[in-house]
Amino acid sequence: MIKQEINNERWQKAYIEQSRDAEVGRLFKGLIHNLNGVAQAFSMQSELFGMFFEQGESLVEKIRSAASDEEKGELLDNLQDMFHRRRVMASQMGESVISMQEIMRRTCAVMEDCREPEAVHPYTLNEVVKSEVEFLKADGFFKHKVEKELRLSENLPPLQRYRTEVHHVLFVLLANALESLLVSDKPRIVIETIFKADNVLLVVEDTGLGVPPAIAEKLFEPFVSGKEGHHGLGLYNAEKIARRFGGSIAFETVEGVTRFTLTIPADRVICGS
Repeated sequence: MIKQEINNERWQKAYIEQSRDAEVGRLFKGLIHNLNGVAQAFSMQSELFGMFFEQGESLVEKIRSAASDEEKGELLDNLQDMFHRRRVMASQMGESVISMQEIMRRTCAVMEDCREPEAVHPYTLNEVVKSEVEFLKADGFFKHKVEKELRLSENLPPLQRYRTEVHHVLFVLLANALESLLVSDKPRIVIETIFKADNVLLVVEDTGLGVPPAIAEKLFEPFVSGKEGHHGLGLYNAEKIARRFGGSIAFETVEGVTRFTLTIPADRVICGS
């Protein structure tokens, strides 16, 4: 019996470590996808700028050879309109640069977390939420069909460790919510962050199918799932990972809304604690 328990513990530890490696790969994949999107937008805007210069040179030549002041005025109006549209585009390119800088910052943060998983790398729960929401926008249903509301507290303390683990737990909660919303008439998801009673809370709420009563009490056990064809390891693994940093996951279903709450104890992961 003791030997079996030791083997089970080793299996669980190995599975969690493997899940962490897979999570790192998923994060990099999401970052690269976002970076590629920004690069494509930047490339398109650059091509449009090239067209602008060609059209601008053509208009200048026409203005020089215009036969009347009226014709010159019309051509100058066209040129002014072109400048206005390109000024807006220049602003969009600036936003693209800022987005690219933010993606690179997140990439560097993940790399630091991989190199030194036990070191202090300050971050906020809101950063994790925003990153995961951006990653999920690669899913057409989530991007275009799901109503999304973020209620992110501005008073969250900075966290210092377990960034990758927190990412993974949130990903599991969002993936479960998203799948439940596939059959919802009004798919809606709310993500909320709260600092309360020395705990940082992450709440994921959806209007999907909810948790079947038959499996509610054993939802976090392995191989338990209310969805056909699923292995039932997602929430089990997420709950085990949450325990690594002293956290916990709870859920409730009230009036057609399912709410999962990740509780992160401040004294385990907050900078300076």
